[in-house]
Amino acid sequence: MAEWWQTFFEGVALDMWRAAVRPEQNSADADRIESLLELPQGARMLDAPCGFGRVALELAQRGYRVSGVDIAAPYVAEAQTRARELGVQAEFQVGDVRRLPWENAFDGVFCTGNSFAYFDDAGNQSFLRSAAQALSPGGKLLLECPMVAESILSRVQMNAWYQIGEIYTLAKRDYDPLTGRLQVEYTFIVDGKFDRRTASYRIYTCRQIIEMVQAAGLEVVGTWGAKDRTPFTLSSGELLLVARKP
Repeated sequence: MAEWWQTFFEGVALDMWRAAVRPEQNSADADRIESLLELPQGARMLDAPCGFGRVALELAQRGYRVSGVDIAAPYVAEAQTRARELGVQAEFQVGDVRRLPWENAFDGVFCTGNSFAYFDDAGNQSFLRSAAQALSPGGKLLLECPMVAESILSRVQMNAWYQIGEIYTLAKRDYDPLTGRLQVEYTFIVDGKFDRRTASYRIYTCRQIIEMVQAAGLEVVGTWGAKDRTPFTLSSGELLLVARKP
């Protein structure tokens, strides 16, 4: 049976995520990654998963050598086309982030947005091990986790409507404390047509994520609630974690 993420990222779902991001957010996200990873110009960086390459391409324009991996073939094709148009050092490929094909290749790996914990526990751990394998010794991993338990569970809206461009979206959420998963049924409405998809996110505590990163062979060097290195607390809107490969 197909996992939810194998069929979710196509058609209107891709259109919605693309429309939700403004160009200035690309710059702000790249600023955050630069600030937290502290890599020299020309460093090799991996965006996993990369979506349509919006952040990777911004970093490539700043002089980094960037690669990206994503399961959504239309997004990867879009990123490849844009990289050629910009003439930057960026390459993108379709792939599974749990099985990255590199070893000791990158100075930095980043997983940003709402992209961590799509899989079961074994799959999420496989991603972290794969990311650690892709890092060169001394290289650093950045995880951005807006759905960490301390941030999401006390403020999640169980039912919410959103309008993004011409797309209306209803999100119906249900948290199962026995499995630690947040199930979200999305209903997209475009031109009077309905499209329903279900997503499922594993909700970890900050401590659980730290232990998973350590189990992948990395040393956690910082956990923050904002890019200015504000300490992560119960009131933080997200977890930003940086770890280093020994």
